Amino acid sequence: MILSSAVFAAEESGETLFLANCAECHQPDGQGIPNVYPALDGNETVQGSGVDVALVLRIGRGEMPSFKDSLSSEEVTAIVNYVRNAWSNSGEEVSVETISNLQ
Repeated sequence: MILSSAVFAAEESGETLFLANCAECHQPDGQGIPNVYPALDGNETVQGSGVDVALVLRIGRGEMPSFKDSLSSEEVTAIVNYVRNAWSNSGEEVSVETISNLQ
């Protein structure tokens, strides 16, 4: 499959943002740290609703901080779409408009 430059740029941006903001806990390979930070690879929440993933990023959960004030809707969208389609995950893309409406 040939990716358009816009799709490729979005995936690259999502990966870059994930590595900068999420990988310390969830690890670059999405495997997390057992009994500390959950794996995102194969995670039911990640593979479920993209809105649920975005809400976790916006609100935080448990040890995970809220990124509401530090990541834009575009950045959250890029991360959500990246983790929902990285590793063994496969999920429908979420739009920036959907994420923006969560604020």
